[in-house]
Formats: sequence, C-alpha cells, structure tokens
Amino acid sequence: MWLMGFLLLLTGCNSEPSNKQQEQEQKQQEAEPFCLDEPFKSQVKLLELEKQVLSQSVHFTGRVQAAQDDLLDFKSPLDGTVQMVHFELGDYVKQGQVMARVASTEITQLKGEQLNLESEIELLEESVQVKKDMLSGGLSSNLEVLELKNSLKQTKNKLNNINHLLSFYHSTSQEGVFEILAPKSGYVVKKNINNNSTFSAREETLFSLSSLEHVWVLVDIHARDIPKISTGASARIMTNAYTDRTYQGVVSQMSQVLDENDKVLKARVELDNKDLSLKPGMSAEIWVSSNTSEKREEVAIPNESLIYADGKQYALIYVDDCQIEIREVDPILANDQYTFVNKNFETGELLINSHELLLFEQIRKNL
Repeated sequence: MWLMGFLLLLTGCNSEPSNKQQEQEQKQQEAEPFCLDEPFKSQVKLLELEKQVLSQSVHFTGRVQAAQDDLLDFKSPLDGTVQMVHFELGDYVKQGQVMARVASTEITQLKGEQLNLESEIELLEESVQVKKDMLSGGLSSNLEVLELKNSLKQTKNKLNNINHLLSFYHSTSQEGVFEILAPKSGYVVKKNINNNSTFSAREETLFSLSSLEHVWVLVDIHARDIPKISTGASARIMTNAYTDRTYQGVVSQMSQVLDENDKVLKARVELDNKDLSLKPGMSAEIWVSSNTSEKREEVAIPNESLIYADGKQYALIYVDDCQIEIREVDPILANDQYTFVNKNFETGELLINSHELLLFEQIRKNL
C-alpha cells in the first residue's frame, strides 16, 4: 500500500512544474530584450553625437533691471504737495503727458510776482507817456524820459523771466498749482509719488521711465569665480516666467572692487529686449562662459539627455530597435548645455534625446 502511495506522489510531482521551474521560466521571459515598438519609436528623438570645442560655464543668479543708459529718473524742480497722480507703476506714457498735478507755494509766489510786475509795467508805461508830454512842453528832460524807459525795460525783462519760469514749471490757471509732464515716452518702472504726498525739490526721484528695449541683468560674482569670468564673455539667461526660452547677452562690465557688505564682485549682463518680454524685477538664472585655455574638441552630450541614477550619470545609445545600450557618462567638463566626454562615446553614434528616463527604467527591468 505504501508503495502505491509513493508512486502516486512521484507521478504528481512529475505532472506539475516545481516552484524552481516556474522561477526559471519567469527569468527567461524577463531576460528577453526590450524592443521599441513602432508607435512608440515614432516619438523617440535620435541625435547624432558630434565633437565640439571644450567650453565651460559658471552658474549665477541675478535680477533684471532697466538699463541705466535708457533710464530717466524724474525729480521735481519745486517743493510741492500732490493733488492728483495720473499714472500707475508699469503704465506706458507718452512724452508731454500729464503725470501729476501739484500744489506749490513757490508757484503762488511766482504768480504774485507776476501780478506785481504787470501792475508796475502799467504804471511805468503811463509815467513814460506823461514825461514825453511834459518834455514837449519843456517841463521835463530827455534824461528823465530815458531813465523811465530803462526802468520799464528792466521790469519787462523781470516779467519775461517770471513767465518763462511759470511756463517751464507748467503752471496752471488754478492758483498755486503746476503740472508734471512726462519728459520722455516709456514705461513707468519706478513710482514714489501718491495723492496728498509731499516732496522736496531735486531730492526725491518721483518716478522713472524706460523704453525697456534694452535691459541689464545684475550678477553677484563670488571671489572663487572671479578668475573664470571676464568682460565680453557670452551669457545665457533663463527666467522663471519663460522656462522654455533662453536669452543671449554679454558681460559688459565688472566692478574692480568687492562689495563691502556682500563680499561679491558686481557685474552686469546686457540684453536686447525688443519684444519687452523681460520685466524689471524678474529673477534670472545666468550661465556665463568661463575662461579656459583648452581649445581641443571632445564629444558633447546635451545635458537634457543625461539620466541621473545611483549617484552616476548615464546616456542611452541606440544601435537598433532591440539594442539600446545604457552607458555611464564620465564627464571631463560641462557647461549649461553640454557635458563633454572622451570615452565610452564616439562621434556618429545615435543618442536617444527624448523619453530617455522611461526607456532607461524599462531596459533596466529586462537586464
């Protein structure tokens, strides 16, 4: 009886695969190479590797501001109290546009002088005429007439000066009020004036205007990076507002003295901004081409194609649909666009330049 049971057990074991056999079959299935299918392959971009001259860039952060050579800071020639402001920060204004109406005691004084001079001129004109009549009757002298005429001329000159000042200050018909006009066309990039506020003559900037067709990005350079940067170096700029767009500029100036507080060297990058996309106050990421004595060429891998895993960098090389190789990247130099290598990669090889992370994970599962 026990022999019959043993035979039945043995037969059962042979009829059903063991756990070990199942694991082996699963491993065989998993070991099958990953292949690109046609629908997905059409979405994968391939880039032929090329050599480029070694170049390095240094990363900085900065802030956009209006170019100083295009910026006009307006300061009032008179003290005053603001009655009405006719603009807001960011507005576009045209030259000659009324920016604000301001009450000023100096305008009141000038108006008073104007009235006094006008009255004085009327009296002098009458006196001259009287002296002329008296001169014809022998009751006055030519000298007296000439003296009155000279006084009249001087008084008229004073009145002309007062009228010129009132015109220059854009005084209005309202008593003691003058208007501030836009001295140029442009955008209001700074505003320090509000209704009922007071200001002193030639001390405070009330507003600033700029066309914004040319802007600066101000950069702080730490001491360790000073030897790497020089004026004339090309710069690449990105902003949080336009993450898919880059701007090209040039380092136009570097200070020769470190800032006492921040212990950094101030530098500026100049940019054209004809489309007005860059706004003052925007934060920016800047990559400045670094000084390097090496002029040799090496294979350049675009940074967006790199895959970071396990503390290393990798890139995918396409051989055929069923052979995509994962290769470790051993950089010799890098900038904001490319990582340069001199081993594991050759010119002419096809680099996978899209969906690389998805493919990387899938290939690793099949290894």
